[in-house]
Amino acid sequence: VDGGCIMKYDSIACEFYLNGGWVDLNAYRLQAAGITGSMGIRGSNPIDRVASTGQLTLVLHNVNNLFTPGHANCMSGFQSGMKFRLRLTYEGRTRTRFYGVVPPNGIEIGTTQFMTVTQVKVLDYMEQMAIHQLDLPTYATNKRLEQVVALILANMPIQPLSVSYGTGRSTFKSVFDTLRDKTRAMQEVSKATLSELGYVYLKQTADCDEVLTVENRGFRSGKALATVNVRTVAEPDMRVTEAGDTRITEAGDVRETQAEFTTVDAVFNNNYREIEVKHAESYYNQVDSKAYPRKVDTSDVVLFALERPLEIDAYQTVTMKGRFRDPNQEAQTVAALSTVTPVPGTDYIFNTEEDESGSDITSDLEVTAVYGANGVDYTLENTGAITGYVTQLQARGKGVYIYRPVEILREDEALVANDGARTLNLDLPYQDDPLQTTDIAVALLDRHKAKHTTINSITLIANRNDSTIFGYDGEVVTYYPDFLINAFMDLNIGDKIKVVAPSVGIEQDCFIQSIDFTITSGDIVTYTYGLQDSMYETYETWILGDSTYGVLGTTTILGY
Repeated sequence: VDGGCIMKYDSIACEFYLNGGWVDLNAYRLQAAGITGSMGIRGSNPIDRVASTGQLTLVLHNVNNLFTPGHANCMSGFQSGMKFRLRLTYEGRTRTRFYGVVPPNGIEIGTTQFMTVTQVKVLDYMEQMAIHQLDLPTYATNKRLEQVVALILANMPIQPLSVSYGTGRSTFKSVFDTLRDKTRAMQEVSKATLSELGYVYLKQTADCDEVLTVENRGFRSGKALATVNVRTVAEPDMRVTEAGDTRITEAGDVRETQAEFTTVDAVFNNNYREIEVKHAESYYNQVDSKAYPRKVDTSDVVLFALERPLEIDAYQTVTMKGRFRDPNQEAQTVAALSTVTPVPGTDYIFNTEEDESGSDITSDLEVTAVYGANGVDYTLENTGAITGYVTQLQARGKGVYIYRPVEILREDEALVANDGARTLNLDLPYQDDPLQTTDIAVALLDRHKAKHTTINSITLIANRNDSTIFGYDGEVVTYYPDFLINAFMDLNIGDKIKVVAPSVGIEQDCFIQSIDFTITSGDIVTYTYGLQDSMYETYETWILGDSTYGVLGTTTILGY
């Protein structure tokens, strides 16, 4: 391998949480099959804001059915639902590189006459967001991105180990009024994140295996380069003893001091395996953004009504859902700003006959209504000794209605005439103010109408030890042999790094969007960072009256 693979981790641990404790099963790992992992935001497009489900796979040598769930010899606790973490140790420092859970379909057994193996798939917390169907979250007002995410998490049965919240810049006047049937948590997080133009992803820290991270708009502007821990080269221990002699080992060698670490900027200077460079990857000459103004009722109206009579036997309990709708049948989605506790005789009627020609037995019907943002869950109990029919059931409240969105188009006419329309479509369901949406469109057009050549990804070998690295202007600079092996441990999604590629004449600051890696035989680690050029998240200061940085609409743009 280029440069020579001579750096090695002290240990690579594949730890499963079994019966209340972490158990390292790395000794059973089939190295020839390797470990593959991926996590983060899959892309650098302006609308790529939320991480996808991260995944790791590894193969265990299934000795004597130790890893065959349901078999008598299976290791206790080894089954789907296990927590897993990949841990790396180098020079006494240990970091988690992947954390997740084995899903129900995450264990596969393969066997031949020579060997039986168990392939294990692990998914990170983003999968919980992808599969969780929001269960009637309460309508909310005046919430920022991090507050919306917190409300979504509160609706979920499984929580991340830790959360890091940034304070959003946009305050959304109306939250959860865009829900439809079977809306997933991930969908709603994506709506809010795009409406803020923030980021949501997972990372690992020295103190926590899993941190759900919420960045606001502008958080990355001006962010410093991330740092990497590197080992300083140990010098011979020539300290003098009280007797006036230097310290010598029994073998007669000079004893080296213990390795120490320092931090250096995350600069990858011609020490990569390969880079992917693209031209005009994020070029747009039009931005078409959509805002969603709301209409709110000033008095109570009927938001749900039972369409046909419902039969309930004596002493029977029935549950049902009701989804809110626009009484005028015009709105795309409807939520409830407020609701009314059901009133017998007004909101529900119980009769011995479907056509209400029988006896009124409404007093025998107990109605419990649990309201959410876009609907209601009813529990209907017939406490009487005869069968009855619910002939009327309705939910009243003040509705919040979303009609057709307002579209704001901003374009560079000259570029459109030259290249044809290259349109960035922004659907911002939580933005109800067309003016702010216009500012967003103007800002994004300003950043993306230039055709830049950018580094899309960089692939590195953690084990590589280069002998010489050249500086930005040709001089030899200080190099730490274990920089790459530590970088894989230390750097996370959202970190800012510098990539210097002399062969293509590019020096670029980037944000890590995604991390893909493989660990092959001999614990050789190859990893790839998906990157976004930092220029798209950098804001210039507007200097009032300055001839260069004070020309509105030319050298500066309105804030948003």
